[in-house]
Amino acid sequence: MAFDKTQLKLLTDRFVADGMNVWTYDDTADIATVIASGYVVSPSASANSGMSVGDKIIYRQFTELVNKSTLVSVSDHYITAISSVGAVTLGAGGALRPTIEDALAVTLTAGQSGGLVVFDKLDGAVITLPAPEPGLFFDFVVDVASTSVGDKVITNDAAVFIKGTVLQMTAADAANVLDTANGTTHRAVTMNGTTTGGAVGTRFRLTCRSATIWEIEGLIIASGSVATSFTTS
Repeated sequence: MAFDKTQLKLLTDRFVADGMNVWTYDDTADIATVIASGYVVSPSASANSGMSVGDKIIYRQFTELVNKSTLVSVSDHYITAISSVGAVTLGAGGALRPTIEDALAVTLTAGQSGGLVVFDKLDGAVITLPAPEPGLFFDFVVDVASTSVGDKVITNDAAVFIKGTVLQMTAADAANVLDTANGTTHRAVTMNGTTTGGAVGTRFRLTCRSATIWEIEGLIIASGSVATSFTTS
């Protein structure tokens, strides 16, 4: 059967900032149909009508919905993406925040949204963000400072930019500055492990807010004569 928004109900509201909502959805369709991309949609015309990436949906499959007398199965899933028209993509239940260890080059996927990307290589890494979908977000943390080529996070396309402000400071707290990405030319967070940041303790989040903008917030730890972390490539 087709998606029925009357069967989607908010079970619990988020209790803390950055927490998750828990929803229930009842249907007669099998699990594979329900978790297919775009089957579940936002319950109103607005794409952000209370449903957010990272929310949990508890799916209950019945043989029929009139009196819900026969329960076939119950499973939990997470919202991994919401499109501009309100179509929701569900991921399998399990860890809400996957941890992604970096390699020399990693291209993130929408299905990894909400994940924690850990920079832990002396020879650095380049992390490419997925194609923009409003609501996607990733957290980045430096566990080992790069001593050679540095660490970089870059958008997937030359027409997609980073915007926002981070606090940049030295480990000794000798110098604090606000470092701002302009949203028109800056495409990357480029950290050399010293002056442009990337020392241990660096932590920031990138959240997709439109088809062309990723918003940044966080703390970048640098050393020496502090310089901007934002670059055009």
